[in-house]
Amino acid sequence: MGMLPLIETGKRRLSLRSGERIGEALGINEPLPEEDWRRQPLEISEDMVGTLGACLAAVRPIAHVRS
Repeated sequence: MGMLPLIETGKRRLSLRSGERIGEALGINEPLPEEDWRRQPLEISEDMVGTLGACLAAVRPIAHVRS
């Protein structure tokens, strides 16, 4: 199983660097507030999960093209 499905199901946390790369790919220049990326997985809000899912869905086609 790859890392993306583990992140999508909440079994693995996205690293800060990976989050920065996703942001760069999407053209997002504002960093995520530290209190948001330091939260434990059980504390991640439904809104954040939805946002991360949308980001992963947007980046996934780009990742397949590059590999």
